[in-house]
Amino acid sequence: MKTTQYIRQEKAWDTRPYLPEDHPDYVTWQREVADDARQMEAQLAVGHLYVVEFISGVVKVGRSGRPDARIAQHAALARVHGGGIHATWVSREHFASSTTERELIEFCARHGRLVAGREYFEIAFSVARSRAALLASNRLGRDDLSVTWLAAHERLTGSSEVAS
Repeated sequence: MKTTQYIRQEKAWDTRPYLPEDHPDYVTWQREVADDARQMEAQLAVGHLYVVEFISGVVKVGRSGRPDARIAQHAALARVHGGGIHATWVSREHFASSTTERELIEFCARHGRLVAGREYFEIAFSVARSRAALLASNRLGRDDLSVTWLAAHERLTGSSEVAS
């Protein structure tokens, strides 16, 4: 009887054992690993949060890799319906923007009232903008990758004190 020794993947996000190509579950395993990698990549994607207040007072929150183009789409759609945009805000580019978007949507749902879709709320623009700014400021951006660990720690925590 031949025994197969499984080797664990080196990537921290993958806790499944490695399967050799001749294993009967190899194709399924390969598909699952690829799906997980795509999901992880999407979760860590670089992007911007944005907050748009329409003339109607409805606030739209979201994320985009190209926020100017996305806001222009919202403006065009609003004009079709006889409206327009009253105010906009865009965060700096940061990693895990999908996560910050989800957190912003959850915040707006708790502190405002969902009026359409999953991202349109009755909430004060200033409240949504302030929360979005806070969420984005707690994430690293591309420019932060070249800083030292201590500088990144200071930026994220506001303190140069390191707990030991």
